[in-house]
Formats: sequence, structure tokens, C-alpha cells
Amino acid sequence: MGTVKIELRGPLARYGTRDKGTGRMEMTADNGVTVLEILNQLHIPCHHVGLIVVNGKKGTMQTALREGDHLIIFPVVAGG
Repeated sequence: MGTVKIELRGPLARYGTRDKGTGRMEMTADNGVTVLEILNQLHIPCHHVGLIVVNGKKGTMQTALREGDHLIIFPVVAGG
């Protein structure tokens, strides 16, 4: 078990109730927990997620996280 740093960008920050709405938090999680499991714990609908970044590299819903990882979740962006 370890700590993962999480940043929720844009309108996803509202799901960061542990951090008073700043979108930045730390979560304790088992090594190997997936991004999808974190999203489910935070009650973030998958269809709201546009980009996942883990330690500066593109990730997926199936990316396994380890202690000390830095996860950034960006929302879907639309416009022209």
C-alpha cells in the first residue's frame, strides 16, 4: 500500500472532495491499483475523461499505479 498523487484538471476538480475542490490530492492505494479503480473510487464517470497522464507519460484506464506515482486526469475537450 502506498500514496498516489492525483490532479483533476478543469471541471473534473469538482470530484476532488478530499481536497476542498482544488483538484489536487493524495490517495492511499494498493500497488497495482488501476486508473479505472481510482476513477470509480472518486465517482468520476469514464466518459468525462479525455486524457490520462501517469508520471508524465500517456496512460490508459488499465494503467497500474504504484507508490509515489503522479496521476493527472484531464476532461474531454470539445470545441472548434
